Amino acid sequence: MFQIKVLDYRQEFQKALPYRQEDATQDVIDAAYAKIGEYYEKTCAMEEEAKGLQVLEQLFELQRTK
Repeated sequence: MFQIKVLDYRQEFQKALPYRQEDATQDVIDAAYAKIGEYYEKTCAMEEEAKGLQVLEQLFELQRTK
């Protein structure tokens, strides 16, 4: 189910993203930006999947989800 997938992704996102870094070396900064970029791509993919599901809901006249 897509809703469970979104909740799992949210938990993973909250655990994995670098919210605060003590060190400010170039390697740490580059790794943080790489991780943010990775999750940006994952978020875009989830948005596309949600749009596809919304199209199916309209097509089959189902109740629209949030």
